[in-house]
Amino acid sequence: MLSGAKGALVKVDLIRRGYEVRAQIQNCTGCGLHSGGTPVPFSGIPGVADIVVIGEAPGRTEMAQGEPFIGRAGKLARTWFEQLSISPERLGWINTVSCLPLDDAGRICPPTAIERYACRDNLRAQLELFAPRFCILFGQTALLAFWPLGKISNLHGKWWELSYSFEKTCHAMVTYHPAAALRNGEYGITALDDLSVFALSAVDDVPPWQMRVCYICNGEATNWFRGIASCAAHYPSLRMTG
Repeated sequence: MLSGAKGALVKVDLIRRGYEVRAQIQNCTGCGLHSGGTPVPFSGIPGVADIVVIGEAPGRTEMAQGEPFIGRAGKLARTWFEQLSISPERLGWINTVSCLPLDDAGRICPPTAIERYACRDNLRAQLELFAPRFCILFGQTALLAFWPLGKISNLHGKWWELSYSFEKTCHAMVTYHPAAALRNGEYGITALDDLSVFALSAVDDVPPWQMRVCYICNGEATNWFRGIASCAAHYPSLRMTG
């Protein structure tokens, strides 16, 4: 009985915290992007979702409807996870920045480093809310939020430990953004291959550390830096890129 009561209290606290995080994001004025509309918070169920998907920024459809990953790219991402037998209930969806970044001509563009920095507290708050076991980062912008000198061409499909708060980490993998896949099908093939490796842990429960290989040559990993694996020959270059 006490255990049930404790569980109910935890659930109520998560719901309350979820409302707080939503309000924090929707009322954010940390940079100039907020003038383009109400910032878009997470979707998914904290306490149920154990996988968090991190994208770049909401698009026009997401800004209009107030929900992430519901445009063309988002629908493609959801299809990928469905193909890999990852149920929607396990997924939480967030973005590196919560507003739509536009250039001077009104075209969608990647957020600047200043805009990413301004949104760091919102990103951290959403991750702390979900406290995920796994994270998938879609695209270079999401990678830069955690690895400022990281290159997706080197790191995609490799497991690493993502630190999102004091003493809080999760298993993470970066791959190409579904928007890139819509422009170039080769990126989509690579992303789906990466997600298939991800699904071995997320679905089949194979520990990520059993699959760690060198991020450059796919050889046997003997060294790690910030959770990234490398062979002895490529360890110096890993330190330089990190």
